Amino acid sequence: MLISFSSMISFGPNADCPTTGGADGMPGRIYVATDLQVVYQDNGAAWETYAPWPSAPHIQQNFWNYGVDTGVANAYELTLNPGNGTLYELTVGMLVVMLTAHTNTGPSTLLSNGEGPFGIGGALETATLNICKGYNTPLDAGDLVANSLAFMVYSEAGYQLLNPQRAGVPFAVDTGAANAYVWPLYTVQPPVAGTMLALKALNANTGASTLNVAATAYPIKKNGTAALTGGEIAAGQIVTVVYDGANFQLQGAGGSGGSSGSAQTTVGGSTSGNAVFSQPFEGAYYKKVIVLLELLNGTASYTFPAAFTETPDYFIGASASGATLTALSTTAVTISGAPSSGVITLEGY
Repeated sequence: MLISFSSMISFGPNADCPTTGGADGMPGRIYVATDLQVVYQDNGAAWETYAPWPSAPHIQQNFWNYGVDTGVANAYELTLNPGNGTLYELTVGMLVVMLTAHTNTGPSTLLSNGEGPFGIGGALETATLNICKGYNTPLDAGDLVANSLAFMVYSEAGYQLLNPQRAGVPFAVDTGAANAYVWPLYTVQPPVAGTMLALKALNANTGASTLNVAATAYPIKKNGTAALTGGEIAAGQIVTVVYDGANFQLQGAGGSGGSSGSAQTTVGGSTSGNAVFSQPFEGAYYKKVIVLLELLNGTASYTFPAAFTETPDYFIGASASGATLTALSTTAVTISGAPSSGVITLEGY
């Protein structure tokens, strides 16, 4: 039974929606099918679907930003309802929830039917965008797990994964030159205070240096505000920097009572691959060791140049998949890989 509240808006079951319209000269009329929660509009010749009815249950149940993955590992696909060409398009900052069908094995992308800035240039198009984590870094194997929910925030440059199954300090290999280091991973947003990055430098620094992130060169400082003078970064060294809102502060560089930039030691795995050990900070109290695994298969052992007073704490980075510490003391460490690549950090007093 059709219930009319005005001449322009009507409510009723879907079955009572007129099949044609405009005969009485009233294009633009709205009919709300209360049983299917769909809105129809009279275009002057026929009734067409206008949009799903934005009901409270739809909003609470993520009706417009949830979907089930229909792609393959590392190339995910998502169909949102409604998709392109409707009133409800993805906008920057919008949450997208995907039920993942496959576990990823490396950097991944997402193709969604809801992408594209609404109302710009007419028809909207789908696009395959990168899925990032941390500071806009590619996913590591196992960040997406089959049959689990992935929570992502949409931007025009990619999707930011909020709940990666593996976590760690973003790591990359420098692509710049001496004194002008470059973070090479796809990054479109400037860093925020507290952002930590681990970078394997290709060249030693000879003076004041910068790190280029998102097309901006930021000064690298030590001891808070002091410019680098040379020798703080060695070729092939893995350095850790933290952004303070204006500069990147080099961690463990020339602090009071300590030394930095120690030589690196490469240890071959018992089966294959390497582990590159360095102790970039050997203070009278605080000490730090960084290990780069290069497809380490089997075990590799290392004796610290400066022993710790207490057994150090350690952190296995997200990219060091499958690596374990099989022995750790104040004087030495043994690492096992299967095979594994990535970064392990040990620090303490």
